[in-house]
Amino acid sequence: MNLVQVAYAQHLPEAELLQSFLRDEGIPCVARRAAGFDVPDFLAAGPREILVAADNEEWARRVLDGWRPIDGDGPAGGEAGVRAGTTGRPGAQPTPTPSRRRRGSS
Repeated sequence: MNLVQVAYAQHLPEAELLQSFLRDEGIPCVARRAAGFDVPDFLAAGPREILVAADNEEWARRVLDGWRPIDGDGPAGGEAGVRAGTTGRPGAQPTPTPSRRRRGSS
């Protein structure tokens, strides 16, 4: 399997966040320490590269850019997600954001 880099994270927590975005869309991925930073003493510190299979590169870049696949679109070998803010049902409308009111206003 040929892996390609689709993102660069400054530290482990950021890498795990990016991986969660990809995994939520069914895109298998892996994080590895960037060249020159593979030192166990760094623990969670140090940059990481986010890698996906070459077949999923386009989908991964779209997901990380904020685009979310719907219906039959999606990554190779993965499950397609739903648009952000919808319930996942076909034809569903975005979930409205609750309005905030100040105390004492009607």
